[in-house]
Amino acid sequence: MRLDARVIYEGFGRRLLAGLVDLILASGLIATLVLLRLVTQEGPPSASALARDLSALSLHGAWLLAMLCSAQTLFWRFLAATPGMLLLGCQVLRADSGARLSLLQCLVRCAALWLGLACLGVGVLWSIWDRRHQGLHDKLVGSVVVREDESLMVLDELLGGVK
Repeated sequence: MRLDARVIYEGFGRRLLAGLVDLILASGLIATLVLLRLVTQEGPPSASALARDLSALSLHGAWLLAMLCSAQTLFWRFLAATPGMLLLGCQVLRADSGARLSLLQCLVRCAALWLGLACLGVGVLWSIWDRRHQGLHDKLVGSVVVREDESLMVLDELLGGVK
């Protein structure tokens, strides 16, 4: 796919919404794991057991962040989108060719995204004013977030070689 006038660069609002969907899904997964741990313990779950498990999660925050970053990186590499982006019809692609990002680009993009969020969100907020809605993490690796819109495809692309 070649990026040209037929793409819609995804704006800050939909990108934020996709990130919130991803955060909700990740939180649901973590909550499910905590509940499974409580249920598999001997005896009825107690408030102290729940508090202990939640405090253990906070102690392992770096481990959770590493798992989240790994998941983001793998989703971007193999599906060109996280689950939230897939639900909203967005893709992360190379800005020059429209191809999927390499694994190294995905790793750097993820690290830069979280660093940009840690710096009061400046790296992410940059996408509000950018012409192609690129955050600083996108600029760093040469990526863009585009909307999948079949109405912008030419007939040959839609038919996909069907004669």
